[in-house]
Amino acid sequence: MDSESQSALFRVLSERLQHYLSEGEWERAESVSRTAIDRALLAVEENELEVSLSHLVEALRGRASLSLARGHLERALERFGEALELVEASPHVRPGQRVLLKSDCARVFEALGRPEEAIPLYQEAISILEAEGVHGDVQLANLHNNLGMILKNQGRLEEAEAQYLTTLEAFEKVYGPASLETASIYNNIGGLYQAAGHFDRALEMHFQALELRLALGGVDGLETGQSLSNLAAGYHAMGDEEQAAKFYQLACEALARHRDTEPEICAIVEENWGILQEEMASKGDESDEVESSSEPEAPVELSYPAPTV
Repeated sequence: MDSESQSALFRVLSERLQHYLSEGEWERAESVSRTAIDRALLAVEENELEVSLSHLVEALRGRASLSLARGHLERALERFGEALELVEASPHVRPGQRVLLKSDCARVFEALGRPEEAIPLYQEAISILEAEGVHGDVQLANLHNNLGMILKNQGRLEEAEAQYLTTLEAFEKVYGPASLETASIYNNIGGLYQAAGHFDRALEMHFQALELRLALGGVDGLETGQSLSNLAAGYHAMGDEEQAAKFYQLACEALARHRDTEPEICAIVEENWGILQEEMASKGDESDEVESSSEPEAPVELSYPAPTV
């Protein structure tokens, strides 16, 4: 089989695999995956090494993706690792496949709750693309964004900020400054500044995200509701309860139509608003009472909806 026919065959197998994965038809997906690997191994023996190895890597990656889709995280990590070992050992495989597999392994480490093992993989993937002269590319920007989220969660806020700002610059070039993709990064940067206690800067970022989401997603869009909730949380943290209540109410109204599809996000926002209402009611009841202790009150721990990326 010539390389063109071989590529066409593996393209069809890949499309079938993705279809069965999306439909949750695991047995058919497994069958297609085995076929792809067997054909790729045969092609390695018979055809041009670089092309055949590339197809074998993709077939192994497809098998790993099947494990991931079924929730078998350890098995997925093992299989992505096998494909990555093949890539690392061969000079004939394209750098792009090395980047994809490092990113795949990093995502699984995150899902397993082992983010410290994901960090070097994201860094290596970024270095490979930069060495290839890639700059301002969406794939590269997403790697920076993923790395930024891990660093933020680990409290490495300055490092995370650098990753987010790199992502923002790339997204503004690729998608334009007025896009939902760019709004998502404003959202992430706002969350970062909130975590750092820079509330004014956090509000500025969340207002920029809200402006874009209102224009592009409407007043009742899911992302709009998240931005409104983030603003409410920011004002709450600053002690401006009146503004916080206003934005929590707007957030709940925007999210009302998403209760069936995004119940967890809606529940978090409603819970935070409930906490604020209880605080305001308590202060109203105690407004005529004298504080009996000088000890400061412990801050209320709030939940935040996950950033939309």
